[in-house]
Amino acid sequence: MQFSPRAPVTLPAGVQGFQVQYTSTSLRKPEGLQFRYQLEGADAGWQESAGQRVAHYNNLEPGTYRFRVAAANEDGVPGEREATLAVTVTPTLTQSMWFRVLAVLSAAALLYLVYRYRLRMATARVEERMQVRLAERERIARALHDTFLQSLQAIVLRVHTVAAELPEGGAARRKLEVLLDYADKTLEQGRDQVQELRNGAQGGLAQALEETGRTLSEHHAGYSFALTAEGLSRGLLPQVSEEASSIAQEALRNAFNHAGPCAVSVLLSYGAEELLVEVADKGSGLVQEGKAGHWGLVGMRERAERVGGTLSIDSVPGAGTRVTLRVPARLVYSG
Repeated sequence: MQFSPRAPVTLPAGVQGFQVQYTSTSLRKPEGLQFRYQLEGADAGWQESAGQRVAHYNNLEPGTYRFRVAAANEDGVPGEREATLAVTVTPTLTQSMWFRVLAVLSAAALLYLVYRYRLRMATARVEERMQVRLAERERIARALHDTFLQSLQAIVLRVHTVAAELPEGGAARRKLEVLLDYADKTLEQGRDQVQELRNGAQGGLAQALEETGRTLSEHHAGYSFALTAEGLSRGLLPQVSEEASSIAQEALRNAFNHAGPCAVSVLLSYGAEELLVEVADKGSGLVQEGKAGHWGLVGMRERAERVGGTLSIDSVPGAGTRVTLRVPARLVYSG
């Protein structure tokens, strides 16, 4: 087989097909020559020419290929050498690696922008609900202060006037003084509750849960209570603090009322990604709905949804119950 070495061939961008013509000389019987060829990178193996002396290739991906052709005489005896030709298919702009990388990056950036937009919308909806709820709390606080507490204060002053007219040391006056002391304490508690409606619970979530757990454990024999706080304590938005406190307190009441004498614990974690509040008991593993008029499991889930959180309840008979509230950090911390 005779051939002349050829320089590598580079096809211009956009060309995806080409053909290669090949031949060889034979002094005995040229028409009896047999050929086989292969385009490395495209053909799986050698292709028989079937009497033709041209190879066609179409729809090739950009890249570098190596065309090989070998000949055999009329008796099928192969030649000692084969001819090769390097062929490069130049990619178009849209086929280039840089374009594909840019397209992937653009798609990722677009997805990120969509995610950020949806996140802002979700955050805005939660904040709007919080503002509506805070406005309602302030309205209720004003109504309580301007009507109920003021009326109760007026009644207390009148009773004071009546008591002052009674003889000192008399039985009637002592009874009225006891009632007045009780009324004063009730007024003080009412003012505290109005303040909480306006500004949120005082003392923080941890203190509220600690007080609830300790109080319940004192009135339920055989129970123990422990609270663990993790992370740096941070200020919570008023609605989040209120709803998280209500959910955890309902879970505590369920544990103390239905789990049977056991250890009850609260885990409060101020994480960088989320606020986690977990109430666990090692009792019977039965979670009860609250009594009529009280928040049960449905109410706990609704409270969690109102602040953009999720509530999970894992209960195994005989192994205890675990109630877990998770709220994303962006919806929790006040600063």
